[in-house]
Amino acid sequence: MYDVAIIGAGIVGAAVAYTLSHYDIKTIVVEQHDDVAKGTTRANTAIIHAGYDPKPGSLMAKTNVRGSILWEQLAMTLGLEYIKTGSLVVARNEQEAVTIQQLYRNGIENGVAELEILSAEQTHQLEPNLRQDIFCSLYAKNAAIINPYQSCIALSEYAARNGVNFMFSSMVTDISVIEGGYYVTAGNNLFKTKYIVNAAGIGAEDISYMAGGEGFGSYSVKGEYYLIDRKHGGYTKKVVFPVPSTSGKGVVVAPTVHGNLLIGPTSDRVSDGDNTAVTAEGLETIRAQASLLFNNLPFYDNIRNFAGNRAYISSDDFHLAMSSTLPGFINLAGIKSPGLSSAPALAEEVFTLLFTDETAPKRKTEMVPYRYPQRFKEMSEEEQQEALKRQPRYGQVICRCETVTEGDILQALSETLTPLTISAIKRRVNAGMGRCQGGFCSVKVHELIARHMGVPYESVTMDGTNSFIVFGDTKKGARG
Repeated sequence: MYDVAIIGAGIVGAAVAYTLSHYDIKTIVVEQHDDVAKGTTRANTAIIHAGYDPKPGSLMAKTNVRGSILWEQLAMTLGLEYIKTGSLVVARNEQEAVTIQQLYRNGIENGVAELEILSAEQTHQLEPNLRQDIFCSLYAKNAAIINPYQSCIALSEYAARNGVNFMFSSMVTDISVIEGGYYVTAGNNLFKTKYIVNAAGIGAEDISYMAGGEGFGSYSVKGEYYLIDRKHGGYTKKVVFPVPSTSGKGVVVAPTVHGNLLIGPTSDRVSDGDNTAVTAEGLETIRAQASLLFNNLPFYDNIRNFAGNRAYISSDDFHLAMSSTLPGFINLAGIKSPGLSSAPALAEEVFTLLFTDETAPKRKTEMVPYRYPQRFKEMSEEEQQEALKRQPRYGQVICRCETVTEGDILQALSETLTPLTISAIKRRVNAGMGRCQGGFCSVKVHELIARHMGVPYESVTMDGTNSFIVFGDTKKGARG
């Protein structure tokens, strides 16, 4: 019997697993997909918000500000791609400047440090590509950008190395209340657990209903994006927002930790939480809204468009609470933006709900250390020489756009949570994330997975169940 079952291996579920791994308890993470970070976590704006936007006194405000501090610490501990860029909310006129003043007051009340209002001239000094007709801006020095799927992988890998079990490709299909806990059916597995942490993202309400619990007024909102080639990564140094509206934070223009330029998202309510289609209308919306703040955005050098869905509920705040009808059943619902920023702080809140001072499990005295593997291109010359001595395959470049080597990929394939698909390798080492988007390297990655894992070439998929790439040798059985 497990002590805690976490349903969902997105950034929140991974953060809870990381936190619980420090204690002497038996924990399992159940994920319907074949890997971590397959939902909202892999398709978002990758921002660690400073915390001026949420309503003062809300859980969102509390965990955003605390989470921003924790992420900087986690980045150092786990070796994450994290850059404290700062952010600007730009007002175009006096009316929008009123909202800037309100956001500043929110931020001060929420405890956001290093927050100030800048004039148009001061704003242009920081971001010269902004239009000349802007009015003022709110500058938050502590905002940052991060690699969200790398962060989720690192938290999960650390947890796995420290005793947390992960069960992939296992959709939860039944939850039954039993004395002292629950029976959970996931995929072909049946297990017992004392507590459940429902971190299923867009599916959180379905999981709650499945167990006989309450609803949250859940729905999905889709956001579409442009990813611009890295030669334009310096177009903006900071994360730049428009003044927010009732539909969200608006279309953002931001650098990425990989040196690209990211523009988006849209905000469209959808009936299907799996709908990640990119639309002509959505892309036109991005171009039109972003151009209200910036001159000559380089949309012509777009290398990829993508979309992701966020979980909304009827409340404007996050929902984190013990179920009103199910003992030991914690729901996390409506974890929209700033959910990534808040994730490590939400995990702390989960721990306090699960355990009191009297029932708190013993904290482990020894932990298995983990830092995200450094890619060959990021190593110093001395480190590269040492890496080549350990593994000569670091000398073989597989992905030319991102300078990813065979050694990098073999290192990823040796991790505890083994990536078994081409997209899983992509999320770990960036192979296929460059300008050609895998046009040259995907075949080589395919071969490496099959060879290293000792599986048939045709069994390797692009991104999980049924995304097969090849079905057999075209020459076999051919007649002369």
